[in-house]
Amino acid sequence: MSNELASLTGAYAVDALIGTELEEFERHLASCEDCVQEVAELRETAARLGADTAVPPPERLKQAVLEEITRTRQLPPLSAEPSHGRVLSFPKARRWTTRLAVAAAVIGIALAAAFGGLAWNSQQQLAEANRLAEQAGAHNAEVARLLQSPDASLVHGSAGDARAVSVVSRRMGSAAFLTADMPAAPADRTYQLWFIGGGGPRSAGVLPGPSTGEPLLTTMPADARQIAVTVEPRGGSAQPTTDPIMVMAVPT
Repeated sequence: MSNELASLTGAYAVDALIGTELEEFERHLASCEDCVQEVAELRETAARLGADTAVPPPERLKQAVLEEITRTRQLPPLSAEPSHGRVLSFPKARRWTTRLAVAAAVIGIALAAAFGGLAWNSQQQLAEANRLAEQAGAHNAEVARLLQSPDASLVHGSAGDARAVSVVSRRMGSAAFLTADMPAAPADRTYQLWFIGGGGPRSAGVLPGPSTGEPLLTTMPADARQIAVTVEPRGGSAQPTTDPIMVMAVPT
C-alpha cells in the first residue's frame, strides 16, 4: 500500500481530489481493500450526519490537532479593523486539496463534516487530523486556541449552492468562518460578514475570495445572536446596505 495515497482517503471522501491526484488515488483504490473500506465508512458516516446547528467538538479530536502544534509560534492579536478582519494564510502545496484539507484540519475536521464529509468520532479522521495539522504548521495557533475552547461550537448555513460553516466560542469571543461553492462577487462588490445582536449589526470583516479556501478569523461580540453575510460595495460598508444572503444562528 502506498502510504501517501492511502493518506488521501479523507480528501477523496469529501470530493477534494482533482486532476492527476484523483486519477492516481482511484487507481490505487482499485487494488486496495483497506482504502475501499475506509472511504465507504467515511461516506456512510457522512450520510448519517444530522442538521444540528451546534456541534461541540469532542476532547479527543481537539487533542489530536493540538498535540501536533504544541510548538507553534503564537501569532499577534486579532486586528480590530471592522471592515477587513483576519484571513489566515495557509501553505500552498497541493492547490485546492491542501487548502481544503488544512482548513478542515485546523478547525477540527468539523468543517468537512458540516460540508457533508467526515465523522467526528471515527478513528480514521483523528489520524487524518494529525496528518493535516502537520501540514498546517505554525500558521494556525489562533484557530487551534479557538478549537481548544470548551464551549467551541459549529454552526452552518447555505444559500443556493453556497455553503458556510463557522466555529464560534463565546468564552473566547472569537469565530472562524469558511465558505464552499460561493460564487465570486461582482467586480465592484464584496461579501461581508456581520454579527447581529442587541446592538444591531457589527462588521466581522470582508470575506476572502472564494478560491482561497481560507477561513476568516474574527472577534465575536458578546451579544451576537446571528451571523449574516451580505453583498456590499468593494471594501465593505460600515452598516449593511443589502439584505443578508445567508443567516446562521449563534448558540446561546
